[in-house]
Amino acid sequence: MSIRSRVLLTHDADALSAWIVEHHGCTPTLGRRVGDRQALIVATDDATAALIDAHNATIVPAPAPVPVTATVETIVASNPDAAFDLFGGTKPRLQVYSRKLVSWLSTRSWTNAGKKAAIAKLKAAKQALDHNAIEAAAHDLATTLERQVGADNPNVLVTHVACGHSQRPDCFSCQIAQRVAEKLRLKFAKVFSDRFVKGVSHPKEFDKLAPIEIATLPAEALVLVIDDVATSGWHMEEALQTLRSAGKACLGFSWISGTVD
Repeated sequence: MSIRSRVLLTHDADALSAWIVEHHGCTPTLGRRVGDRQALIVATDDATAALIDAHNATIVPAPAPVPVTATVETIVASNPDAAFDLFGGTKPRLQVYSRKLVSWLSTRSWTNAGKKAAIAKLKAAKQALDHNAIEAAAHDLATTLERQVGADNPNVLVTHVACGHSQRPDCFSCQIAQRVAEKLRLKFAKVFSDRFVKGVSHPKEFDKLAPIEIATLPAEALVLVIDDVATSGWHMEEALQTLRSAGKACLGFSWISGTVD
């Protein structure tokens, strides 16, 4: 059974969300508005998607509703302006950020108005390893990385900053990096050893952490380092500098960094 993130455009998001939860037990994520309709993103299998699509046809008066079987990639490809703000407090924004001697490229920023609520939603999504959030982040990053380094390149490897506060080896950033590699048909590896720590991730605590270690030095010419959120850039700087000290060329990419009005 293949579970995928699918996007549905509807005129009645509340009614459709309630119906999906009641009849299928999966909770949709609210996307952005596209024209006069609201995007809902739901992770489900093909059979359930067909049932949801059929129900949506009974409540959506649009002559040609977008089927729920469409993926996030299909919707964005057909409508480049349909960038989905899963947490209601971010904006698409390609921006270079720097910390000391390193720089990284971010695909999205928090908004001042929605940042607090959006961060709370992201924390919940990270704890649950929410499939929709992973897929949305991977889509944003893969779209950007393809423009930077291309796809199907055997000399490029994708990795992520060390897993730590989640205390699990398949952490949020790890799963995003894996999906990015799959989308671009690039190699993936956990380059850094996990560094599990207790408590919350906060810049004031970073200096107390033990240095990260390289588990396996990749043979590929270029390493792409993925982080879900780079706030101070401490983890990104640490990862890039560690790789550079080992003689590897590397580039950093985050899903969310910075804040805009």
